[in-house]
Amino acid sequence: MVPSYFQMKLGPQTEKTLKALRDASEDYSGDGWRSVYLDNARPSGMSDKTFRSHLATLAKAGLYRVVDGYAFGDVKMEEPA
Repeated sequence: MVPSYFQMKLGPQTEKTLKALRDASEDYSGDGWRSVYLDNARPSGMSDKTFRSHLATLAKAGLYRVVDGYAFGDVKMEEPA
């Protein structure tokens, strides 16, 4: 089966959110994933509602996963070649 991130094209604002998550990531959690504190990752000026919708899109694309449902998540550090 082809991973979902091969089938999704992210919009420019969602790409900006992905970059912000990667830039704010901290602890390596294995298998190419790093932990991120979401309050540090939300791009300046972006509403919480928009940010959360981008997280949902990134999760569907296989690039983000929920850790505690509120403050922490994991972000995939590399996209497939």
